[in-house]
Amino acid sequence: KKGIKRAGKVITTGQIPLDLGTKWDLDMGASVGAFERSPNKILRRLAPALTMAGRALRAMDVWANSMAFDAQMGALALRIAKQEGLKGKELENRINELKSNPSDKMIDDAKDYAKYSTFMDKPDRVINKLIEIRTIFPGGRFIVPFVNTLANIMKRGWEITPGLGLIKHKDF
Repeated sequence: KKGIKRAGKVITTGQIPLDLGTKWDLDMGASVGAFERSPNKILRRLAPALTMAGRALRAMDVWANSMAFDAQMGALALRIAKQEGLKGKELENRINELKSNPSDKMIDDAKDYAKYSTFMDKPDRVINKLIEIRTIFPGGRFIVPFVNTLANIMKRGWEITPGLGLIKHKDF
């Protein structure tokens, strides 16, 4: 329910709540919201119609990101409360307390998990190089969009492939 409300806010206002980034924002950067900031009065008035498709894409990202964020907050609260040895009503109360007043560490962890689960975690050196090369060519962003997202999808496939995922972890 929170994700739907947050996505609705993106569609109606164009603003991203909770500092939840979107693939669109990562790829388009400062150009997001350019019509709304235009010095031309006509463009500012037309902005909601011109940006509706982009807002819808951003809203879907916020919705997915929000669900992952809230799920991780719930998982962290449960884990912490169980580690404290609580049971029954005390466990339930502690979970609700942690979800209502999470620590900064819990919030950061939930944000990282949300980015990871929606393929928006930070690019590594190789992907940064591809992004750099893409910006050299005029229109490169439009020809090869969402490089980071596609790379993260490939990384997730690599991680969950039996045997190959072990390579990522130096412990094995």
